[in-house]
Amino acid sequence: MKRLIKEEKFEKDNIPYVRKYFGTDEDNITGILEAPDNESEKEYVKKPSTNNIALSQIILTQQELIIKQNEHEKVLYDLLSRQ
Repeated sequence: MKRLIKEEKFEKDNIPYVRKYFGTDEDNITGILEAPDNESEKEYVKKPSTNNIALSQIILTQQELIIKQNEHEKVLYDLLSRQ
């Protein structure tokens, strides 16, 4: 019966990975599984700070204002070009 023999944790491209060795005993490894380490990944995923959230909201508001301003400029251009 296969069982987990050994487990190694390492990083690849700054992402935590785990490598698991399966087999009947340490001398007879029959399978290796390598995958991102979901447990360590939680440490790397950080919630945005309240400052970053506020800055994002400001940028979105500015973007909306610029879009509206461009729409108004187009209407004004159309009005002036008819005269």
